[in-house]
Amino acid sequence: MHCQGSGLIALSTTENTDARAVELGVPVVPIYLRGVYAILPKGSRVPRRGPVEVTIGAPLRFPPGMDYAQATQQLEREIRRLSALSSY
Repeated sequence: MHCQGSGLIALSTTENTDARAVELGVPVVPIYLRGVYAILPKGSRVPRRGPVEVTIGAPLRFPPGMDYAQATQQLEREIRRLSALSSY
């Protein structure tokens, strides 16, 4: 995913979060963070001061048995939609 903000899945920090959400039937809350790369550039250890905007989407629920790739695509689409709502 290429964008200037960050996509965060608020369930786990593993790459299989969408798979686990489908398996467990728990909601996934899409969150878009804008400004994170400016305050903590790649390779930096200490964050700089600066604004960060957090946009929180509605919880997504995936039906049991949904293909994990489809769940991932749906989550990515929602995070991209949230990025378009960002105000700066």
